[in-house]
Amino acid sequence: MFLAVLLMLAYFFGAVTPEVHAWNMSVNPMSRTTVPGGTVTYAISVFYEAPTDMFLPSVVLLISPPEPQVTVTFTYSNPAPHPPPYSATMTVHVDNLKPPGEYKLYLWANPSGTPFPGPGNIEIDVRLVVAGGGVHINVPHSPLSVNQPVYIEYYTDPGADGMITLMITRPPLLAIFWTKGPEPITGGLLYDVTAPGFDTPGTYHVGATVELSGGGTISGQVTFQVVGAAVFDFTIELSPGSRSVSQGETAHYRVMLTYSDPSYSGTIVNIQATGLGPGMGWDLTQSGDLSISTNSITPPRTYTITLTGSANGVQHQATGTLIVTAGEPSTTATQTTMSPTTVTQTSISLTTITQTTFSATTVIKTSVPPTTQATTSKQTGQVEDFINTIPGGIMTLAGVAAVIILAAAAILLFRRRGAGPPTAAPTPPSAAPAAAPPTPSAQPLSVKYCISCGAQIPRSAKFCPECRANQTE
Repeated sequence: MFLAVLLMLAYFFGAVTPEVHAWNMSVNPMSRTTVPGGTVTYAISVFYEAPTDMFLPSVVLLISPPEPQVTVTFTYSNPAPHPPPYSATMTVHVDNLKPPGEYKLYLWANPSGTPFPGPGNIEIDVRLVVAGGGVHINVPHSPLSVNQPVYIEYYTDPGADGMITLMITRPPLLAIFWTKGPEPITGGLLYDVTAPGFDTPGTYHVGATVELSGGGTISGQVTFQVVGAAVFDFTIELSPGSRSVSQGETAHYRVMLTYSDPSYSGTIVNIQATGLGPGMGWDLTQSGDLSISTNSITPPRTYTITLTGSANGVQHQATGTLIVTAGEPSTTATQTTMSPTTVTQTSISLTTITQTTFSATTVIKTSVPPTTQATTSKQTGQVEDFINTIPGGIMTLAGVAAVIILAAAAILLFRRRGAGPPTAAPTPPSAAPAAAPPTPSAQPLSVKYCISCGAQIPRSAKFCPECRANQTE
């Protein structure tokens, strides 16, 4: 009796669920990601696991319970009533108002003639991810300096897998300054990339677009700043553009530097000057005052003075004119005594504090040290000009003194040998030297001067009491 009951139960359950062990269902992939308003698809296969004499007239697919704001449709590879084996496509559309998150869809395969739900059905949990944040992007080092590399971090939410493309733009321009991709991205993982720096300050955008594996597109954008100086550059100016001086005078100019950005203030600029003539030299002070000195041997003409400044591989020039005229310098002009050689400047280091204020960190004096010149009395004449005309520019005072001594000796000898009776005792040689004859307007009427030695004698004297020369000859 007990055995008969067991056989009946076995038959009963076997009749109700014979297909549980004879057929099955698969889904690929098990998870899809999309965005609100997006659509994804899943591939479904219903098949027999082993040969069987049993025949299922129909297996219907359905989602139960339904997911709010999600629409699911099935497309079968065979016509209704859809007997296995067959393949099908499940299309899932997400409403625009569906909140981001991860959802589970309960997929059922229900054979005809079996209760639902029941042991004769197959159920598979399908994962649906609705991405709401798009692509998350960060430029952690913003603001950036000019030409500083742009380090970018980015990621998508878990399940938001696909192909990502990144780009950098600068509004309002539409041009793309940098791009990368498309390349794979897995949701939930942090990625990073480094883009080249930019030499122009301003606002830039990093944008990213992901084509999701399950269909749909997500995107993101972030702004970063590039601050600091523009490309290094400077200008050099010589003011005034022209000066005029006489030989021996010094011309004064003002050198001004302007940088492309105030942040470059303090950058050393090397200055050189060319175009100077013979006997000329130049000097630059810490305040930017340029002095160009001339000499009595500097040829009178117009000179073109060129200043060349160089720094950080950038070089610029400024020119000015110096007109040197012949003649003695004015009493108010700056006098500079120099050796008759051409002075060439090597270099000078300059820096500015602002774009308009000029200063120097290092000043190298370029003028040749003045040569000590002899100073003579009116009785020696213009000895200095005479010395400068001698080849080599050198004549010692010893030579001049020798000439004077020889002349004095000749005069004394002539006095000793003069003829005629003396009218007064002769004056010893050690007496004071004879004075130069005054101008005619200052001569007394009661005296005259010896025609030989120039000594002052009475107008009626016939012989000079100094040199005994006959005054009637």
